Amino acid sequence: MKILLRRLEERLQEERKTFRTLALSYLLALLFVTFLFYLPFFRIIGSLDYSLPYRFFLWIKPSSNPKEKDAQIRKYGYVEVYVGDMQEKYMPLKKKRVFYLIKKVGCYPGDVLTFKDGVFHCNGRRLGMVHPEAPAPPFKWNGKIPEGHYFLIGTHPRSFDSKYIGFFSLDKITGVLIPLY
Repeated sequence: MKILLRRLEERLQEERKTFRTLALSYLLALLFVTFLFYLPFFRIIGSLDYSLPYRFFLWIKPSSNPKEKDAQIRKYGYVEVYVGDMQEKYMPLKKKRVFYLIKKVGCYPGDVLTFKDGVFHCNGRRLGMVHPEAPAPPFKWNGKIPEGHYFLIGTHPRSFDSKYIGFFSLDKITGVLIPLY
């Protein structure tokens, strides 16, 4: 009888440990999710667009100091940019009701951007070409990119980006992105 009571007591202790472990795991997971999704400084965002090789990004609130913001953009290379005020001007944005675009920075302020025969180059490196059936005329520029402006691109041939819209100013960039998956 004592053996059965001892075994029962050991089993109850194991079940309490298991319950504590599960409860602690659940609490930590809840804190982690709350921390990632509800803090204003960073969060995980996703993109359904096929213009980039990544679908999920860690969004970081950029610095309010322009020099620090530029350093963050140069470090990570992907940005979220506000285009809500461009909807009237560009038809594809209006049809899709897009307010933000996620793009890769193809050319930075001070770099030399050239456009020749439908192909864009940044400092001699090929960025991409204009699609022949594009809904908007291409942006034509040959020279240095002005300070505080960026040339943003997607990797898909039909990506609607700076090849048609033009430069994006620093104040339109609402988030710096770290690609996750």
